[in-house]
Amino acid sequence: MHLIRSPLRGLLKGDLHRRYLRLAPPLGAKGGHEPMTNRVAVITGATKGIGHGIAKRLIAAGVDVATIYHHDNEAADRFRKEAEASGGRTIVERLNITDFSALNRFVSLVLKEFGRVDYLINNVGIDIFKPVHDLTFDEWKVSQDIILNAPFLLCKSVVPTMRKQGYGRIINIGASSKDYMKGTPGLGAFGVHKGALAIFTKTLALEEMANGITVNMVAPGSMRNAGTLPEEKRIPIGSIPLGRRVEIDEVVEAVMYFLSDHAGSVTGQCIGVNGGHNKAPHLTAIPLRSIALGELRRCRRLAPPLCR
Repeated sequence: MHLIRSPLRGLLKGDLHRRYLRLAPPLGAKGGHEPMTNRVAVITGATKGIGHGIAKRLIAAGVDVATIYHHDNEAADRFRKEAEASGGRTIVERLNITDFSALNRFVSLVLKEFGRVDYLINNVGIDIFKPVHDLTFDEWKVSQDIILNAPFLLCKSVVPTMRKQGYGRIINIGASSKDYMKGTPGLGAFGVHKGALAIFTKTLALEEMANGITVNMVAPGSMRNAGTLPEEKRIPIGSIPLGRRVEIDEVVEAVMYFLSDHAGSVTGQCIGVNGGHNKAPHLTAIPLRSIALGELRRCRRLAPPLCR
């Protein structure tokens, strides 16, 4: 991409070089190597799974945590009690992540109550594994809204505050497979939107590096105790070089590194926590309701070599 051809107002090639390179402060410099105490994190979906693991670590480190959840009130109540027992301050709101007006109000509430946002972890996702032919527009739209649009809007909401602070950490939770960037048959909406989220991560990282804000991605592989589909059917253990599934705590460790002040010069990067498994799930192993094995064979037999 040639930045000099970008339609950004008033940015000539020399300006871009000075603004993003020569004048860029050490990322996170204003944060120094201070402990996490008194910092504020916004995490989507912190009442369960990976988000819950991240939230527990941050609360233990003295971070105030604000989160949203969709419908599981029992999990939300458990989260509140755990946080109170640890002495942490929390905001736990029930809302639909595709309600973008509600998301903006949620961020406004966090800023009103806590006064700042240091960390944003876009954790919520959705598994819709179908070929494009069988996808409905509603399925495509909800996948895009949850995986891509909600992180975009949340970033837009918190970046102005992070710029004023001269400090911020944004982590997007991706999916660990290099295949998504090349196109993966049968993963339609999921693969396209996770791939787009990876590109968005790198783009925002370059744009905000001069403002003390880092933007990175953690891409989990097949999880032992997370996800919405039966993992053994989706990715057999035998296909994972490590010989086992990933633990939530291992994903949390990667997130904590990106959040730390020690990672102030690391931005636009992706850590795949995947046991060495970089391939997308095999189509024939995915329990898609609307795909017949014959259709898959026909697609493979008739498909020409792409872009040969």
